[in-house]
Amino acid sequence: MSRLQTRLITEFDEFRGCRQRWNELAGDRVFHRWEWMFSWWEQYCSGGELAIVVFEDDRGHWVGIAPWYKSTSPARGRVIQTLASGSACSDYVSLAIRPGFTAPVIVALGRLMLGRDVHELFADVDLFEIEGHLATDPAIQLLHEAAACRNASVVMHEIGGTWRSALPADWHEYEATLHRSFRRKTRKAEKRLANAEFSGEVFLTPKQLQRAWPIFADLHQMRRQSLGQPGCFADPHFERFLQTASLRLAESAHSQINLVHYKGRPITANLEFIAGDSVFMYQTGMDPEYLSLEPGHINFTWAIQASIERGFRWFDFLRGDEVYKSRWKATRAPLWRTRIVPDRWMPRVRSSLWNAGRQFRDWTQTMTGRSSH
Repeated sequence: MSRLQTRLITEFDEFRGCRQRWNELAGDRVFHRWEWMFSWWEQYCSGGELAIVVFEDDRGHWVGIAPWYKSTSPARGRVIQTLASGSACSDYVSLAIRPGFTAPVIVALGRLMLGRDVHELFADVDLFEIEGHLATDPAIQLLHEAAACRNASVVMHEIGGTWRSALPADWHEYEATLHRSFRRKTRKAEKRLANAEFSGEVFLTPKQLQRAWPIFADLHQMRRQSLGQPGCFADPHFERFLQTASLRLAESAHSQINLVHYKGRPITANLEFIAGDSVFMYQTGMDPEYLSLEPGHINFTWAIQASIERGFRWFDFLRGDEVYKSRWKATRAPLWRTRIVPDRWMPRVRSSLWNAGRQFRDWTQTMTGRSSH
């Protein structure tokens, strides 16, 4: 295999124009797709500069993408991160690589980041950070090895768990796996859903999602605010990002909104993403006035039933270690944040100071918590 060619995408218009080629590599992986990452960049581009690395074979075909951007902060210096990091909660993050090209892409990327071929965009970088990946991801594992070979410091921190339930071919087979006390709640939800006062609705096309979006957003905000939280949509940038990404993903049947109505009024909602044989539950909402109906159980009973009926194999609750997920027979996979610090004096000093500050904050929070008891 000949040496791969590399090119950098640093301009907004070039990023906007590469949707088809990007998605040929990303495939069904929703959090890798152009719609997700470009929609995020449209809202948050003021926070840095694009640093997307594209790898091409000798025929000019794209075989790998490192979907990165570069930002600067007083504490951490110049940082390379994955697009749609942070509050977007992108899970299963990695590099988009064509099968059979993982090793050569990572070799080329290692040279570009840290080796003798280091690009000027990366020459002054103090930290490379990849957030939301699985420890078993082959590309990330090879990147760790490539960085370690160049004496860079590689540190992983767990940032939470992602949870998913295996779906059999029949709802009752799935329900039988639930704990007895929890099964009683799902059966109560089933009875309510069978009542004519309740109805479920799925919004699939961009036009349908556009119509359902205000209802979904209102239900999310009502529930969060009833818990004393601002809710995701208190940030207008985040709402514009998520709405735009969801509408664009709907064009290729990768997103949908589910609503459950009671007496004609929407009481629960899910924003879900579709990828191959899996449904990903990204965000929910419910009307707190109807808590006596146990809308959470109604919501998930209806959503999982619908997923089974459509032949999906997995229902993924995504990131967050809420107790209810294990009750739906979801199993946990830890997600990680990787930090790679180049073998230079300033990045190592910055990293040491930042880690010391974080440890001090953790210690202060621990001591404050103890003193409050």
